[in-house]
Amino acid sequence: MLPRTMTAISITRAGGPEVLRSDTRPVPLPEAGQVLIRVAFAGINRRDCEQRRGFRPPEGSDIPGLEVAGEVVATGAGVRRWKPGDRVCAKLGAASAINYREQDFVAGVQRATDGHGADVIIDIVGVGYARRNLEALATDGRGR
Repeated sequence: MLPRTMTAISITRAGGPEVLRSDTRPVPLPEAGQVLIRVAFAGINRRDCEQRRGFRPPEGSDIPGLEVAGEVVATGAGVRRWKPGDRVCAKLGAASAINYREQDFVAGVQRATDGHGADVIIDIVGVGYARRNLEALATDGRGR
């Protein structure tokens, strides 16, 4: 049974960290093709910080944390890949995710892009993946 409410951190207006507020909100129900994740960890990235500072409009939510890890607790109609109880990591808004420990990420990029390859690769690890990143890159793509 899902709880009716959840605690969320929201961006109340443009500004520094002081504009973040803890709120109680209704738990959303997943729509067709969506999953509901009980978030254990959320990553705040540059996109979130730019939104908080007022440099970018919110993309559908005033709740920062585009990157999350947790457990699937409900699924919407048509979801077949995930089920309640599955532990997941997600970058919200991403069309595809590849677990490099379980599958070849170059092959995964090729599948996800219909053979085109990635237009941009941002790698914070570096040298250990440089060759494989180049293999996953599209013609005229760029790495960072």
